[in-house]
Formats: sequence, structure tokens, C-alpha cells
Amino acid sequence: MQSISPLINSDIHSESWIKFRGTHQKSNNITIEKEAKALISLLLSLIQGGSQKEGQQMASLISTLIYDLLTELKRHPDPIAAIDAILAVFDPDHPEHLFSACPQTQDKLLPKGNQKELSKLMIEEYKHDLEELDSFRAKSNKVALALDTTHEAADSIYKNGEFTYAVIGQSEKPIKGFIYETVEDVTHHLFCNSTRNKKNVYSVRELPTPHGIQLLCESIEAARSRCCEVSEIYLDRYYYDTRYFAYAYFRQFDGKYLQQEPIRVIVPKKFPRGKESKKREMLENQDYPEIKLSSMQLNSYSEPHLKNLCQYYGIPKKDGCFHIPMVEVVCVNHSDGDKQMNFDAAKRYYSHLKTEKHNAEQRLHRIEAEYVSHLNHLGYTLKKAPNLLHMKFPKRIHGYRHQCLIRELKLAQKRVEQLGERLESLVNSVNVFCLRVYDSR
Repeated sequence: MQSISPLINSDIHSESWIKFRGTHQKSNNITIEKEAKALISLLLSLIQGGSQKEGQQMASLISTLIYDLLTELKRHPDPIAAIDAILAVFDPDHPEHLFSACPQTQDKLLPKGNQKELSKLMIEEYKHDLEELDSFRAKSNKVALALDTTHEAADSIYKNGEFTYAVIGQSEKPIKGFIYETVEDVTHHLFCNSTRNKKNVYSVRELPTPHGIQLLCESIEAARSRCCEVSEIYLDRYYYDTRYFAYAYFRQFDGKYLQQEPIRVIVPKKFPRGKESKKREMLENQDYPEIKLSSMQLNSYSEPHLKNLCQYYGIPKKDGCFHIPMVEVVCVNHSDGDKQMNFDAAKRYYSHLKTEKHNAEQRLHRIEAEYVSHLNHLGYTLKKAPNLLHMKFPKRIHGYRHQCLIRELKLAQKRVEQLGERLESLVNSVNVFCLRVYDSR
């Protein structure tokens, strides 16, 4: 501000400044005052390295501080002595700057907390939000929770083991950042709990972190403490792991609320390889059921707690692994007009499209052979017909027959491409969801 005051007091009243404004009119106090305000805001925005709006906000904050300071001076019994004391403190030649502080002192003032403290704070905030919703009768008695990972980009000049590889948005390139496991109350659209996953999710040998189970247990307990019964848990495909089904099967998520209805766990099935080929086999097999009983393998040495429960409930063991039962449900996200299509209708529709595509390909082969034969008869050496869908219409047309063959070939190629896209869309619309089966004992 020391460098700004001379500019405001002298330079802004000079004739050169008036010419620089591009006007030859005599300046008045109102114009000069507005330009001084704009100049201060512009300089503050340049100092901050931000926009003009941020400079105006900083100027407004400085104005508020000046007003508070003058108010306190007015209340002081000896304003002159108070002004002298303030001038002594703000003196630029003072050996110790007023706002000088070491980085260690500044770091101590920042809000910090470990994973447990931050998780507890988030749970308390979730409980408070439920109480607020209940105060105006907007709280549901049954809620559904969802566990998913959130990727956030972050980097630092100090590299350490806290960073992992994250994927932001639709980008396929992993970048340095953090990955958070977050539990959300999808019924009330509230976040319940969250923690940071320190492991590299792109490691081939790594299993999903068990922190997700702990987060779910804490969130379920928080919801039930506010009279909300958790009916369902939705998991991302990343959490397609036997431990979650084992916890649901043995009702470990229910805790002390065993008299309530068991919590239903739903997670999309993860296909190891050849996902599209597996879906095509399901659609081609007319005897493949829409709902079937299946199982997942649990290593008997990885989870001692679950191993004891498996032995207590008599879970069958084969090849050193316990087989936890579950239910696979095939869902089709495809509609036939206004009617939603089920799995049986999807299989019939897939068979119909496959037959139509086979007939269209046979017709295309006949037209291609006729097209090649016709051009070879005209003196051209053509081995196969061109793909007319991704090229312009031929400029040289050799008679009416050639023109008709070009149109028939293009229509046949377009028909085969359309049927292939419809088949691919139908295959992609098939999803398999896994649900837990619980033991009633």
C-alpha cells in the first residue's frame, strides 16, 4: 500500500494520466475516485495472481479490516496514543515484521487429523444431518448404502509412499493422486463415511481393501442409531470379493440387530476375461436361467474369523477353499419400444437378430460377387468389392447396371453394419448382478 498511495495522491491527478485514459475532458473527483478504486482492485488481483473479482473481494476484506480498526480507535480513551502504538507496530523499518511466522507455526494452525478422527467426524456429521431431516419429517425409515471409490488428482514436489495412481473422469491414463473409499446414503443423498486407500489398485495380486467392510459397519451403526434400518448395500464392481458376501451371509453387517430383516448386498459380477464372449454364450444358450444359485471361493487361510464361521455353519470346502453361496440375476437394460425386455425376450431377440444378420451377409456376398464379375467383364481387374459406406460415390459410372449394383451394394453393406450394431448394443445391455444368500440359523 506504500507504493499505491503516491500514485493515488499525485500521478492519478496528472495530465499524462488523463491523456492515457483517452479523454481530453477535465477530470472531476468522482471519476478519479472510481479509477482509484479500480486501480487498487487491479493491483490486488495482480498480486494474488487471480481474477479481477478476487481482487475486489480482497479490497472489500481490507476495507472491512480498516473499518474495524477505526471503530476500535474511536472507542479507545486515548485515540492519539493508540494511533502512535499502531504506527510503531506497522512501521516498515521495524526489525520484526508484523505478519512474519515460521512455516512450522503455520502448519500447527491447520486442521489436521488421522484417518480415525476424520472418519468419526464425518459419521457425526451424518448423524446430525439425519436428525435435521427428521426435524421436518423428511427422514426415511429404510435406507440403502452404496460403497464406491472416488479418484482425485494430487501431486507434490515431495514424493513419498502416500500417492497412488488415480483415473479421473473418462480418461484411461492413470495419474498420481488419491483414491478414497466412500460410503453414501443414496436414499437421503448424504455421505456417511470415507477413508483413503493407500494401496495401488492396479496391482494384479491385490485384493480389495478390507477397509470397505469397516466403513460399512460404522455407517450401518450410525444409521441405526438414528432409527434408520439399512435394507440394501450397493457395491461397485471393484468390490466383487468373497469377503463381502461372507459377511452378509453370516449377518456380520447386522451386528446386534439380528431381529431385523437381513441386509441385502448387491454387486455387479466381474468377468475375468472375455466379458462380451461370456454374454454372447449366455444369450445363445436357451437353457441359461435368469436366476441361478452360484458360489464364490473363500481362501480358508486369508480370513481366520470367516474360517471359523464357515466351519461353524458347515460351509462346503473344496480344494482348500470354502464356497460361499450367492444368487446370480441376469438383467437386461434394453427396451423393445415402450416395454422393458427381460432375459428370455432378449435371448429370442438375439437369435432373431443373428438370423437376420446371417441372411444379410449371404445377400451381401452375392451382390459383391456380382459386382466384381460385372467390373471384370468391363475390363477391370477387381478381386473384391469396395466398402462404399466409408467412401464417396464413384465418379465414373459404367452404365445403368453398374449404377444399380452400386446402390444395392451400399444398401446391403449398411444393413449388415446396422444389424451388427444392434447385436453389440444388446450384448452390452446384459448385466449380471450377484446377491447374497443368508443362513437363517
